[in-house]
Amino acid sequence: MLDLLRDALPADTVHPGVEVTDVDRAGTVRWNGGEVEADLVVGADGIHSTVRTVCWPDHPGAAYCGSTGFRAVIDLPGRRELSGFIGKGVEVGLVPLTGEQLYWYVAERAPRGTRHDDGRAHLLQQFAAWPEPIPELIERTPAHAILQHDLLALGSHLPSYVSGRVALLGDAAHAMPPFLGQGGCQAIEDAVVLAASLAQPDVEAGLREYDRRRRPRSQAIARQSARAGRMGSQLANPIAVAVRNTAIRLLPSAMTARAAVKPAQWSAPTIGTG
Repeated sequence: MLDLLRDALPADTVHPGVEVTDVDRAGTVRWNGGEVEADLVVGADGIHSTVRTVCWPDHPGAAYCGSTGFRAVIDLPGRRELSGFIGKGVEVGLVPLTGEQLYWYVAERAPRGTRHDDGRAHLLQQFAAWPEPIPELIERTPAHAILQHDLLALGSHLPSYVSGRVALLGDAAHAMPPFLGQGGCQAIEDAVVLAASLAQPDVEAGLREYDRRRRPRSQAIARQSARAGRMGSQLANPIAVAVRNTAIRLLPSAMTARAAVKPAQWSAPTIGTG
């Protein structure tokens, strides 16, 4: 994806390996070694966004979601179908990729900073009694291929995604818990709406339109994702877990399928001046 994006740009427009140190509302961007005056600044610099910190200094930034995440990609001939498993304080997901690869992930409720001397051994022990293919997948995954990161999200919603000629996009604007699988999707939606909103000649008017159209939806998805985590993989009370599991079993499969795909139902605007 990075290669596709870079190849679509004119030569000498990308400056890799630099650190942005300051941004102002008028569009001035400074980095270690240079400065530029821009008509538009898009802060797509992730959950620890420098642009957000500079332009929204009172925002508290990232907060721990209450779960740590393990993930890996493995070669798996005859790969599995998309599926998920949920238990007491834990969730496992399997996502088939192109070719014969499979992405698997585990979200496990734990104190922030929890680490194990051998993460693979920990997972093998935790999931030894779980149904296949979970123990098999962990067994087939080399220890060095397993990544672990604490799951973070913005601790509070921003009052705006726009400040003057500066706009935030993706995790910089609305980093959310991963329990709906919508983080990257919302960033792509942001980009499409931003491009459509800036079809008009007035940049600041276009940015106001972008904020009006994107902030309500993306922040609603973030709230839904946090709620899905609280009622899903982060639920640890045995009685509450039993009630949740019973409710899931009793719900018609068509209803649960509709609920699962609802966050992805979105109509893209047309990009262009018409």
